[in-house]
Amino acid sequence: MFQTSTKEKKNYSIAIYAISNKNPYFCITLLNNTISLLVEKIIDKRIPVTILTGFLGAGKTTLLNHLISSYPDKKIAIIENEFGQIGIDNDLVIRPENGIFELSNGCICCTLNDELVETLENLLNSQHSFNHLLIETTGIAEPDAIAAAFLATPDIQKTFKVDAVVCIADAHHVADILNEREEARKQLTFADFVVLNKASEVSPEYLESVKTLLRQVNPFAATEAADYCKIKTPVLSLNAYSADVLESKIQKHTEQVALAHHGEGHTCTNTCTHHDHEHKHEHKHEHKHEHKHEHDENCAPDCGHDHDHKHHHHSDIVSESFVFDTPIDMIKFRQWINVVLLIQKQSIYRIKGILNFAWHDEKMVFQSVQEMFAFQRAAPWGETEHRQSRIVFIGKTLRREILEKSLRQCYYKPEEYDDQD
Repeated sequence: MFQTSTKEKKNYSIAIYAISNKNPYFCITLLNNTISLLVEKIIDKRIPVTILTGFLGAGKTTLLNHLISSYPDKKIAIIENEFGQIGIDNDLVIRPENGIFELSNGCICCTLNDELVETLENLLNSQHSFNHLLIETTGIAEPDAIAAAFLATPDIQKTFKVDAVVCIADAHHVADILNEREEARKQLTFADFVVLNKASEVSPEYLESVKTLLRQVNPFAATEAADYCKIKTPVLSLNAYSADVLESKIQKHTEQVALAHHGEGHTCTNTCTHHDHEHKHEHKHEHKHEHKHEHDENCAPDCGHDHDHKHHHHSDIVSESFVFDTPIDMIKFRQWINVVLLIQKQSIYRIKGILNFAWHDEKMVFQSVQEMFAFQRAAPWGETEHRQSRIVFIGKTLRREILEKSLRQCYYKPEEYDDQD
């Protein structure tokens, strides 16, 4: 049972008073606040989930084994798509039982069934206890489908919460794969953290160009270069889906975009002449590395000779950033986002935003996963804080004009509600 705080008791009491006085709006508002407090307590008790993704040969299993050995204090449950083909280090497996493999360090591992819910139920109903869940996807899997199950399935939400999506990319080939494979695009644009593995195989200059490319493709993902996936970042505690982390990332990105467009010291307002402070990033990348020299078949990769290499990388992935002073009508926005995600589901990879809804004292953090979306209450707006909505779209060949026009239709207009008084 949950302990009820003084603030919750106060909300209960006022809500009952509101019901007795037939004030449904006041009642709903207070009950929502109370429910939010209770939900926060439930969330704190849920098992965090880290989804590992990356293309074939990038090093997912290497990272998985590194994480298993690096967190001896955690009891990790691991779900793999292809146990035995990809697999945990054989030396760690000590006993199979009903498809669940116990590892020598106390972790457990099983194979993903056709139904994720069934696999999770088998884990929960087993005799094994765990406090973190790792899901390793196949090389061609799209992580948004797995994340969507945790965000949209009530039975799963009760017990689990997504902590982060970690993508492993081969530093030498990531730019080419990003250009050629749709699956790789979705993996990288959906990731919260990217491991650039095999970093020593490329020059420092090329590695920096890859990092720049990834920042442009996914401005919300942090990166770390490594060999053999030996990273230092604590990727099992990124809390990437928490409201405060999302708010911080969105705020930082939109401020960086404004700085790039307007210069230091500029604050966008409704009177801003720069297209009503909507900002656009187009990322069409072309990286050329030309090195001409003599060499023969005896040369090794590290022979020191300059080889003739040309890499041309183009991407039609774009990010569109919007900042609005005018409050947003939540009813209009919900209707709008349902239509947008249905019509442009093949083009839109991610949407994240901090929304200033009319009638709401708290900031609302928004994000989409496939055709689904979720709202999270964030901190209340400060008394002197400038209330703005900030929303960022990541996708391919996005129709900016349509997004701009339709977003404006979500503005809150008080006169539309005057006749209802």
